[in-house]
Amino acid sequence: MALPIQLKFFKKIELYQEYKSEEYKAATTDKKVWITEKEILRWTTDNHHHLGSEITKDHVRRVIFHEGTERFTESKYKFDIRLNKPFENLVQRGYATKNNEDALIITREGLLMGEVINDVEKNLFSKYIKYNSLYWLVWITAIAGALTIVINFIKAVSDLI
Repeated sequence: MALPIQLKFFKKIELYQEYKSEEYKAATTDKKVWITEKEILRWTTDNHHHLGSEITKDHVRRVIFHEGTERFTESKYKFDIRLNKPFENLVQRGYATKNNEDALIITREGLLMGEVINDVEKNLFSKYIKYNSLYWLVWITAIAGALTIVINFIKAVSDLI
């Protein structure tokens, strides 16, 4: 069952905040792990449409990173792909569940995060207009609502006095 459009929108805004947080952390810690996680999530959005089927480490190496091919050696993924830590992180963040030691099952939240990553990294419009402006619009609306409540409360108290 799909999320109602409003809930999906707010969930994607929340995941965008997580994405920005992870980008910041990756800049100061192990960037390779976060790059690997992003590539797995990005790939699942376009190519992994069965929520119940698993993704194995071997599959990730062969299909997502094209290990053993010319594209792999020429790409930015020349580093040794160790998938234990990225798999653990995906499970910890709730983007996947562990099926066994070498396989994951991607959750709906993982697919949504993959959509956010695709939107942000492949489309500058989405990054700067869609997510950033809508993120601030949500906060401005929340603040305006809170101010309206406070002002109405002050008016009600002043009318009583």
